[in-house]
Amino acid sequence: MSLSERAQGRQLWAETQFAGACEGGNLGCAASVSKILQEGGYNYANSAGVIDLSNQMKANGWSESTGAETAQPGDIIYADGGGTKQHIGIVGIDENGNKVIYNNQSSTGQWAMDPFNACSIISDYSPDQVHVLHAPINPVNM
Repeated sequence: MSLSERAQGRQLWAETQFAGACEGGNLGCAASVSKILQEGGYNYANSAGVIDLSNQMKANGWSESTGAETAQPGDIIYADGGGTKQHIGIVGIDENGNKVIYNNQSSTGQWAMDPFNACSIISDYSPDQVHVLHAPINPVNM
């Protein structure tokens, strides 16, 4: 079972130094992804902002591609609609082998699993606004 799967139902953002800035979990997606990444040993992942977190990942060897079709389990997927309209999650796979996205649900402030195409990262943004971060093969700065 993956860290993302085990964390379902937790308010991950509330366990971070950014809890006060997350508006009760409404803005908790990047802080939640940071928390999962830190639990996985990626100690440099530390932001409550989607773009800032994606920049931290790229600065530490993660490669980026555009378009959801490149996403594989373990990848970080985010959408940037410009301004403050962004969302981020972690790609996983369910018990039936289907791709899913683990992400913070703004309505509940809880970490949850969405079917891949039903997640707002896919459904609420145009394909060119969706980006995928792939972990480095040989991570250096964990």
